[in-house]
Amino acid sequence: MFKWKEEFSTKVDIFDEEHKKLFEIGNRLYDLIKLDDEIDRYDEIMGVISEMADYAKYHFKHEEELMHKYGYPPREFFKHVSEHKAFFMEVEKMMNKDIDVEQREVSMHLVTFLVDWISNHILKTDMKYADFFADKDI
Repeated sequence: MFKWKEEFSTKVDIFDEEHKKLFEIGNRLYDLIKLDDEIDRYDEIMGVISEMADYAKYHFKHEEELMHKYGYPPREFFKHVSEHKAFFMEVEKMMNKDIDVEQREVSMHLVTFLVDWISNHILKTDMKYADFFADKDI
């Protein structure tokens, strides 16, 4: 479900590697949800969701730190940061649903959100910094 495509490359190697890691975690979550073995996988699902959230925090912080360090235009910087904040607000809202009762349904909704959000964020928002960082030798 999370499939890396060359069009996702920002040409900033460290960020591309971090994006690929988000895809890898997302795929593990998807694979776990798609298991049709009727086993209660709440703890496993929550563990991978937590890992995704933690890694997203790490990645977003890394992006924001480098944007700040290299003088990314303030207006674009604040728009970028606000998207990161909106991401976590949406994930938190979904996590407040009764995921234990409807594990697969709620989790699949979350996976769909993650795929759409991450793909759109990379293709639209992150691509804006591709040229900016191109000559920064990052």
